[in-house]
Amino acid sequence: KHRTKKEAVTQALTDYIRHLRQDRIVDLFGKVDFDPGYNSKRQRARA
Repeated sequence: KHRTKKEAVTQALTDYIRHLRQDRIVDLFGKVDFDPGYNSKRQRARA
């Protein structure tokens, strides 16, 4: 898998950071207001 200890540690840290970010995103579920009238295509047409 990993040729060196450094590669293994770097990969482990990368995976750990990715996991922490995913946890923060999951914590937002149910806390973000959803606008049923939002239309992303119409929004881009104005820009």
